[in-house]
Amino acid sequence: MYKITFTCETITPLFLAGADGQTPELRAPSIKGALRFWWRALNGHLATDEEGGIKNLLKEEEKLFGGVSDSSPIKSSVTLRIKFDQKKASFINIDSIKRNDRDGLNYLFYSLIELQKGRTGLDINNQFEIRLSSRSKEDLLKVCACFWVFGNLGSLGSRARRGAGAISIKRISGDIDIIKDSDLIFNLSSAENIADNFKQNMAAIKSIFNPNNLLGQSPEYSTLNRRKVFFSEKDFSTWEQALEDIGGLMRGVRKGKGAKKRKDRTFTMDTLDQKAAFGMPVGVQSGRGWIENSVEFVPKDYKRRSSPIWITIIKNAAGKYHWVVTHLQGKFMPPNASLHFTSNNPNLLYKEEGTTKEKREYPFPKENDRLLLKFIEQVKIKSNYIQS
Repeated sequence: MYKITFTCETITPLFLAGADGQTPELRAPSIKGALRFWWRALNGHLATDEEGGIKNLLKEEEKLFGGVSDSSPIKSSVTLRIKFDQKKASFINIDSIKRNDRDGLNYLFYSLIELQKGRTGLDINNQFEIRLSSRSKEDLLKVCACFWVFGNLGSLGSRARRGAGAISIKRISGDIDIIKDSDLIFNLSSAENIADNFKQNMAAIKSIFNPNNLLGQSPEYSTLNRRKVFFSEKDFSTWEQALEDIGGLMRGVRKGKGAKKRKDRTFTMDTLDQKAAFGMPVGVQSGRGWIENSVEFVPKDYKRRSSPIWITIIKNAAGKYHWVVTHLQGKFMPPNASLHFTSNNPNLLYKEEGTTKEKREYPFPKENDRLLLKFIEQVKIKSNYIQS
């Protein structure tokens, strides 16, 4: 049995609960679920029509992580265990994060700060161990590669795609020759070489999984494209400063900061398709306060579509923080679906036309990525990224 242990620490507050939905808890299934997600992002090429679609992708995933096929359980070839002393953990209350001078951070953590007041999570600097073991060197290396991507591009728990739940891989132990032989580098040695480190690791990961995997296709499933990963050029003294910077940028773009003409403003009912491109479902706030409005898929068989934008934080060897923005590639909407604005306020579905009211519905044939691409262009200005 081959074994590798990653010693990690939280670098932004992590809000992951146990069975009661409130008590902070690090859970092996959640971490394994994150590794499965990034495995799929690395292997989205397996979901192309030529390869058999998403069913083929999931079938290949089961071979590594386990699952149930034709009612028969498939055992994972890699075992994952957590070592974490809950009694020595430090915690943080979400109410202590909100401050009036943190518009960007408050924006990223909105659903936690405004809708889950009083919730407690794991604070920064909590250390824990992830132990991976397998009888197969090849399978263990593949999961280690996923762990590197998870630790540097991903995060865990509530608001994971908006900067919460970021972790840092501090050291590795065990049968580390398996990793050394693959050219994977787990430590960020300096602020200047983050992009080079990522570029080298993407080359190593490409070789680990499939030399023919371009890590840049846009198939049915959301896929990682190394040219769509952006690291802040500036470093920050605290995680709050890093998230305030990128959160402020996203907030300014999405709210149409400084726009005077309606056509240039966002969050009007005419432009909700642009907001939908950041993830579904979309809640809509009126000037009179929050009411039950939303943008949904029709048909309603599809309830959600996670954001293709993933924001996280990494920490370099000097103890400074950088934000990371990953733009996952892939088709946003399922086939034969459209977007519709719905409301429990019928007045919002009408507009005045002279002296009569004319019903005005708001269907959108698809998402509009104009605003999302504007955000990415602004991100590029402030970042380093892989260009080759």
